[in-house]
Amino acid sequence: MWLACLADGTLPGGWALDDGVGLLFRGTELERAVSSRPGAGAQRVDAIAGELVRRRLEVGLLGDRRPGALGGVDEAVLELRRVNRLRRRPGYRG
Repeated sequence: MWLACLADGTLPGGWALDDGVGLLFRGTELERAVSSRPGAGAQRVDAIAGELVRRRLEVGLLGDRRPGALGGVDEAVLELRRVNRLRRRPGYRG
């Protein structure tokens, strides 16, 4: 139904996302697409002269441990986790 409304001009173009995918915007510009699920995808769908045009987006996997991957853990996060573990120890008085 959505695609038919796009094609006939009833609705403007939009984003199609699999479950677990999120889009990050800075102002009105798309900055990146991320997913909590491997293999999930996202695309931008527009109608041009009544024809649907789909543009697949590159989606970064959150929590990926490879260098440079989205959601990698930096040193500040690791330090916070160490502090939280210490606070949970019996007898801690902070």
